[in-house]
Amino acid sequence: MVLGDFNYVLSQVDKHNGAAVSTYETSDFREYCSNLELHDPNYTGCHFSWINGNVRSKLDRVLFNPFWSSLQCSAHVHFDTPGTFSDHSPALVCLDQRVPGHCNFKFFNMWASHDQFMEIVSRNWSIFFYDTPMYTLCKKLKSLKGPLKELNKLHFSHISERVSRFETELDFYQIALHHDRDNSLLLEQDKLLRLKLLRLKSVENMFFNQKAKCNFSQ
Repeated sequence: MVLGDFNYVLSQVDKHNGAAVSTYETSDFREYCSNLELHDPNYTGCHFSWINGNVRSKLDRVLFNPFWSSLQCSAHVHFDTPGTFSDHSPALVCLDQRVPGHCNFKFFNMWASHDQFMEIVSRNWSIFFYDTPMYTLCKKLKSLKGPLKELNKLHFSHISERVSRFETELDFYQIALHHDRDNSLLLEQDKLLRLKLLRLKSVENMFFNQKAKCNFSQ
């Protein structure tokens, strides 16, 4: 989806009053849309999105290319009136929410940092399947999905909330330790919470690094 003020019209029907639109004026924009296979969706509201006195033109557009349909997400476009402070019509794009469906399984690198990870993999990989090598590989990978999801649920889900919770708890003990500096129980708890928080922050960093790379590659 490409949207904004293109400062060009596509044809004479996109202009009201003023000098007639020439082929020379529209050729670059038409070629641009043709090369990228961009098209206007159905829209409501104002056709002429820019006003200058009695001259009106459609300079603002919302354009889709053919890949939009692959997103399985429909859109409704509405061009409102310019209002008080602008000579352009604001374009409102409403995206229909997708119906929740089956989520693809994703492997998170942070799982490998857990002490039980190798044991879980080894236990499920040792299950015997009698068939072709490819079928056996697929079955073993499939058998790992459940245990890895459970590992994620118990130890990694809502990782940022876990970090925040431990930070609050550590702050509480450190304030108490400030007023009771020789308390051995508080010292031990402070040390334990620091270690747990360091590990959680490391895991959180791994999670967001992987997520950022996935978003970038798309």
